[in-house]
Amino acid sequence: MGFFDNLSKKMEEKSEKKKQEDAEYQEILSTFKNDGAKEFENYYFDLKKNKILEARGVFKRSYRIIDFKDVVSYSINKKEHNDSKTQTKRKHGIGRAVVGGVLLGPVGAAVGGLTSKKETQTISKDFVDHLGVVINLTDGTSFEITYFDSTLKADNSLVATSIKQVNQLATVLEAGIENAKRQQSETVAISSNKAKEDNTQSAAQSSPDTDPLDEIKKLKELLDIGAITPEEFDAKKKQLLNL
Repeated sequence: MGFFDNLSKKMEEKSEKKKQEDAEYQEILSTFKNDGAKEFENYYFDLKKNKILEARGVFKRSYRIIDFKDVVSYSINKKEHNDSKTQTKRKHGIGRAVVGGVLLGPVGAAVGGLTSKKETQTISKDFVDHLGVVINLTDGTSFEITYFDSTLKADNSLVATSIKQVNQLATVLEAGIENAKRQQSETVAISSNKAKEDNTQSAAQSSPDTDPLDEIKKLKELLDIGAITPEEFDAKKKQLLNL
């Protein structure tokens, strides 16, 4: 097999592997959507299975599934600032003529004196520079779902829409974390109950209610009257004596 044949075979294998990966991803994505997972940016939150899917992006083929039991906490990352400016304006007007005399205008007309008054005004504007939700995991890592990362006026409609989505995401995160805590508590309770049952059974086996010798005597009486065969007697005796 020549060089180009090997190259062609490798390309075919790579293409086939890519198809399999794509099919697996589409199946996972469909499962999340069928469960009614909530979508926030590039993430799907499935509260039925209590898992999070970090989906593929336009330039990102990788994806991952995060279990809510691995979510420690979350925080809202909001950066904002205020821009205040003070402006001073001079307001002009015409006053009354000076007593005892007149002021002449440019064409000889008698006019009142010019007056001026300062007015100071403070203009304040609020801006939001960044908005996202940071999710912290048990392994010490974290990731952020970012809604915008550019300076916008606080009264911008995009800011209002993003804040609404952040609040919705926070509600979903709270529900997922609570579900994980409840599932862990139920698992611990089940394990504890099973351990108690095992201990009870072990105690019952180690401390039987009847004496094996008494049982053997009863069996011997049954053997003597022909109710059981010698083989049955021997088998039962070995069982009682743990032989």
